[in-house]
Amino acid sequence: MCIVLFMLALLVALPILGGLAFSLYVVLPRKLESEKALAVDADKGWIDIVAWKNWVKEEVSITSSFGYRIKGTYLPLPGSQKTVIFYHGHSWSRYGSLKYVPLFRKFGFNSLIIDSRAHGASGGVTCTYGWKEKEDGKACADWVIGKTGPGTLIGLHGESLGAVCALLHASIDPRIAFVVADAAFSDLHEILLYRYKDSVRLPLFPVFYLAEFFLPLVAGGFSVGKVSPVSETHKIQAPVLFIHGADDNYTPPYMSERMYKEKIKTGKAELLLVPGARHAKSLPTNPELYEKTVRKFLDSHLPETAR
Repeated sequence: MCIVLFMLALLVALPILGGLAFSLYVVLPRKLESEKALAVDADKGWIDIVAWKNWVKEEVSITSSFGYRIKGTYLPLPGSQKTVIFYHGHSWSRYGSLKYVPLFRKFGFNSLIIDSRAHGASGGVTCTYGWKEKEDGKACADWVIGKTGPGTLIGLHGESLGAVCALLHASIDPRIAFVVADAAFSDLHEILLYRYKDSVRLPLFPVFYLAEFFLPLVAGGFSVGKVSPVSETHKIQAPVLFIHGADDNYTPPYMSERMYKEKIKTGKAELLLVPGARHAKSLPTNPELYEKTVRKFLDSHLPETAR
């Protein structure tokens, strides 16, 4: 009898523990030391360390409305009133955005690279996939305007999770002039389900649904249903350039295609699918196409005085 009860308890406990473990995996990103992140991308040839060392830099600490500090690095160009705020991907740091900075510097933009909440040197315990990060983005935009004046033009660039943060930030901030969203997912429930089926060797029911139940408990009220960029595209006043690797099997490209189709119903949007590019590898795969597309997008949608 004791063995039977033990086995029954185990059958009940294992799915619960599995769901709890997956929910913690979702909201507690791996912390990567900033210098390591810089070295990894430099070794891949994605970052010009010499240029990085020679750029004028200002370390930035911005107060989040949630009480912690958002850490970043500001890279100004003399006299420019155009700034791009960069959002990095999951489990990375601000230095994951550095490979994109030279492109926008070429177009005359200052750059603000930030560590998202619960990443790098920034505060915050859990990653909320844009739910709280969008408010942090507004605080960063406030900082930029305070730095360069009320006439400044602000664009957003994000990679992977960062692209989602950029889209959700733009959905609540009419000051944003444009968004470049590279490899974004369209709906958190959908991408978690996709990744779970692909990489977790546990039954979908009840483990996955228990994980979604636990998420608000381990992340301070945040829930999966609160993050659906595709449902927020109609709120984005700025033009959006969606970029996605055509061979991305981590976040499938149909997600950017879906958001593009929704965005053009109510506003301006463009879509680039990069042949041969895997997840968040569109720039390294075809830098010429990436630059040409971004340049054309900016020329088409920004005032002539801002180009």
